[in-house]
Amino acid sequence: MICGKCDCEKKPALVVQNFKLNVGELHIQNIPASLCDCDVWIAPSIRMELQRYATENSHLQGIHNISFEEI
Repeated sequence: MICGKCDCEKKPALVVQNFKLNVGELHIQNIPASLCDCDVWIAPSIRMELQRYATENSHLQGIHNISFEEI
């Protein structure tokens, strides 16, 4: 159980997170996560890494699609 609301076992999943940049968008794919029937959980260390990467690249223009492995 990962959410405390359901009795489902957690399952591994790959998710996408989108960030709105100053003048662009960043789509990060293949983010490792855990999934249950009512919630998706991304580890705090992974969330911090995603936020750090988005902040460092906030100057990018246009739409950028990358995989989590590239970070």
